[in-house]
Amino acid sequence: MKRVILRGVGEVRSAAVALAKYAVDGDRGRVVGDPVHEWITGGRRAQYERALAAGLQWAVDMPAGYSSCGDLAHWLLLCLGVRDERFLNRSDDGGVHPWGVCTNISRLVRSPWYVDFDGELALPGVGDILRVASPGRAALSEHVAVLTEIVDARQWVTADYGQPHGCRRVCPLRDTGSGLIVRGRVLQGFVSLARVVASGALIETAIVPDDCAIGEPDDNPYEEDIEYP
Repeated sequence: MKRVILRGVGEVRSAAVALAKYAVDGDRGRVVGDPVHEWITGGRRAQYERALAAGLQWAVDMPAGYSSCGDLAHWLLLCLGVRDERFLNRSDDGGVHPWGVCTNISRLVRSPWYVDFDGELALPGVGDILRVASPGRAALSEHVAVLTEIVDARQWVTADYGQPHGCRRVCPLRDTGSGLIVRGRVLQGFVSLARVVASGALIETAIVPDDCAIGEPDDNPYEEDIEYP
């Protein structure tokens, strides 16, 4: 990984797509034990699976279980340069608050970067973080994923965690007139990278994969140091 200076929404979107593809290792996916998977999830998925195998509940505050889908979203924002702990849920962001239980999606939704999907004016772009839920079961079925490709009006491609691990997903789209169905779930809204940039939330230079050709190299020795595989 390397640090780069991103200029404009276009470069931020391209970097986000490169990061999301790196997170799932392209078409290959990443599983428990993969160093990148463990970095993104903070080792929580591995802990959760060990607890399940032992017949234990991983966390008393998470009776419905743990999913790492939100870890991918917050890791992406961290790598792009977000450090606002009101909306970022990480333990490695240089702040004072550790990762919090059951706050991954709620922090995204209440952030100033979140947009409710209306089917017309509010349309996501590549790199945006999608929030979907099963019809009639929004509170129990919420899922977030990074939009990496808009193929056409009938198909998107996303990078997902919590499936149960990291993978690339091809998502058929269906417009019901009252909502957009993305791979079987209703699109509720999305975190807009355009809003992230406009808000000035990217206070650090970005961390991107070594083979990413986007952005200007940042060789400032005083930049915040984040440990990564």
